[in-house]
Amino acid sequence: VFKTLFPSAGKLSLAFLPLRIYQSLGIQKLVRKSGLANVLPKQLRDMESMMPRLPRRSLKGKLKPVIPARGERKYRVGLITGCVMNEMFTHINVATVNVLTENGCEVVIPEMQTCCGALQVHSGERETAEMLARKNIEVFETIDVDAVIINSAGCGALLKEYGELLEGDPIYQGRAQTFSNKVKDIHEFLTEIPINENMGECNAQVAYHDACHLAHGQQIREQPRSLLGRIPGVELVELEESDWCCGSAGIYNITHPEMADRLLNRKIKHVKKANPDIVATGNPGCLLQIQNGLRREGKEIEVLHPVELLDRAYHAVKKNHRAPSPTMY
Repeated sequence: VFKTLFPSAGKLSLAFLPLRIYQSLGIQKLVRKSGLANVLPKQLRDMESMMPRLPRRSLKGKLKPVIPARGERKYRVGLITGCVMNEMFTHINVATVNVLTENGCEVVIPEMQTCCGALQVHSGERETAEMLARKNIEVFETIDVDAVIINSAGCGALLKEYGELLEGDPIYQGRAQTFSNKVKDIHEFLTEIPINENMGECNAQVAYHDACHLAHGQQIREQPRSLLGRIPGVELVELEESDWCCGSAGIYNITHPEMADRLLNRKIKHVKKANPDIVATGNPGCLLQIQNGLRREGKEIEVLHPVELLDRAYHAVKKNHRAPSPTMY
């Protein structure tokens, strides 16, 4: 799986096809409402409950090789779309492109990029991760960009460590460090440039959860909060133990489900106490984990990436200051 499936966009897309059919035919909704999922073995039941509604495949069409800046071009950036990220969270990649172009960025998405290698490192497949790192370095060396943008905390943490991953490699170590020096988490990048503050209102109370790979791995804590605080109508509410793990932790919720569940229950307890309209977090694993925990509790609280809220705010300006209804499905 880690050697052949995740690195191949075609194979990964094919692997998600049964899930798309499962959802499009309404089987998932029936299974969940009828309680049929309860007859599954616990691990399968837990995995099924984690599955979100997949975005429309047509959204990938918006992720073109080169997307021009809106207005004057001030920056040229590369975007890493990820493997699972681009299948399960295509809408977040689209929102990322929208926000970058609103802020004067020409966005380049190299077609030949591959999985970053984070999942492989987590599972002990270091040689595969090194191979993927070399591939990404070669691909991004062919484009001249000011920064390489990533919107997934777990991926970003490893991308910034390519120099360490390939330490001792006489051909790639220096090139790896050069690549890593250009990698910027989306929150990090946006707080380092003069951001376009022409946003519409998104009236909501928002609680921010610190993804471990963002807060601890990259020391990015205040940047997401700063961006959320600039959105008109957003009120940040305190989430107790916001930087405690939600239990996702890469593949930890699969390899250690009982401990992951304890962590999730603790996180959901604090979310319920804060009672926000939206929980924002910058990592796909956290998004899935917290969505699952809230669904189990019957809580109708949105769980979004901060860049999705920024995208809503920019769209609100264009639509008579009204944030659009979600159109990802």
